[in-house]
Amino acid sequence: MSERGLTTDQVTVVNSPVIHPAMLFDLTFADNIYHVWLGIGSLVVTDPVTLVQTTYLGVGTLGKLSAIEEGVTVEARGINLTLSGIDPSLLAESMGEINLASRAKVYLAFLSSAGQLVDNPICIFSGIMDAPQIDMDTKTASISIDVENKMVDLNRSRGGRLTDQDQRARYPNDNGLKWTSYNTDRNLVWKA
Repeated sequence: MSERGLTTDQVTVVNSPVIHPAMLFDLTFADNIYHVWLGIGSLVVTDPVTLVQTTYLGVGTLGKLSAIEEGVTVEARGINLTLSGIDPSLLAESMGEINLASRAKVYLAFLSSAGQLVDNPICIFSGIMDAPQIDMDTKTASISIDVENKMVDLNRSRGGRLTDQDQRARYPNDNGLKWTSYNTDRNLVWKA
């Protein structure tokens, strides 16, 4: 098992016969950052640097997380977050809170047998939320949001060129690319 980022206490918990993992989420929406975890009740996490306390609200079995995959190739892999049991009358308000390209983070934490947090959670996934998908039932609804890895941004074109005109459109007083067209067809001889 890889122990990257685990403290000594967390390694001790992982090597114990019974493990109590906890998945925590920081989800950025239109008006707020929501802190939830896949458990029951509230879980308070204190940042070791700023000493700011964050309360994560438990969603119990109403929340689901797809598998977080790793691979040997450089490839953007995403996850899916699902929240079920939503009252259909609150669905419009819920959908209005979701912004495309908002940040989402997933943390792994370990709990002691007494339910206490062991050290600080470890960020195991960070990405950008995509368009939500809705599944309606007669009494409840569920919302699924795909969260894309930051690497998906590498596949997008930047829309710029290394020309003087393109550079001046962005920065009118920049002469850095003024002579690029002049140097394109020049034959340069380097002396030994």
